[in-house]
Amino acid sequence: MPKRLEINLEPAERAKLERAVKTHPKPYLRERAAAMVKISEGLSGREVALHRLNRPHAPDTIYDWVKLYRQQGLEGLVIKEGRGRKPAFSPQHPDAASAREALLHMLRRDPRELGQEGSRWRAEDIRAVCSWLRLASAGGLSRLLSRLGISYKRGRQHVHSPDPDYLAKLGAVLAYQQEALQRPEAVVLLFQDEFSYYRQPTLAQDDAPRGAAQPLAELGYRCNQRQRIIAVLHALTGATYAEQHRCTGVQQIVAFYQRVCQLYPQAEVIYMRLGHKSSGGLQERFEADVQVQAVLKAIQQGELVYPDRS
Repeated sequence: MPKRLEINLEPAERAKLERAVKTHPKPYLRERAAAMVKISEGLSGREVALHRLNRPHAPDTIYDWVKLYRQQGLEGLVIKEGRGRKPAFSPQHPDAASAREALLHMLRRDPRELGQEGSRWRAEDIRAVCSWLRLASAGGLSRLLSRLGISYKRGRQHVHSPDPDYLAKLGAVLAYQQEALQRPEAVVLLFQDEFSYYRQPTLAQDDAPRGAAQPLAELGYRCNQRQRIIAVLHALTGATYAEQHRCTGVQQIVAFYQRVCQLYPQAEVIYMRLGHKSSGGLQERFEADVQVQAVLKAIQQGELVYPDRS
């Protein structure tokens, strides 16, 4: 017959275990400490494993816990850092959020830019490019994408200009953002974009009786004029500033930049990320006071060309 599992506890050791059972922040350690107390009371390892804890365990698990406790005390029951199953994206990315962000950045790019054939991403392409995933099958990739909240969806039409310097520019924007976080009063990071809208509504669907007759989209008597909105978004606060013009040519853009600079009189430097395609995605830097005026004057004199959107 195997020797009965026993633990002989000193009063101080018992008090420490009972305190851990009641107050330790880690549930798994409270359970392990409770197992040690029950073993010391004379219960068998099998009885404790199968019937006396929050959930059943293999009896060998209790024997392992007792061995650790005998060697190192309560500290031996703590799960050491680095133990357990590693995430599929470790160590390239420390957590699921950063792994998801990296995958989404990759999926938005053309596979051919990264040495893959075809214009659409396939499971084998993702596994080839993201070798840090360490996945052996397409099924494993599918489960990982589902866990990260990435699913196969129907797309919509979109015009995209591939940029081979995408990652470098993204890194620059993140560096500007970090600088703005460290010196929020002196450094401002803005995102700028423009869009057009028309006076008359676009044609769409509406409820109507069945048959050949169609619902009527009533138009006004004035011409369908186009208006253009130009705006900036503060990257840290979310504050916006926008203007509306019939067109956004050089004069309107210069005046807009001047008014944007007036919004941040304490800023030493303003970084502006231009959102429209014609900027090439470059980050334009507009410094306050004298240097800002020099940039704006250069635009006015034609030294810096901004596309005329009239």
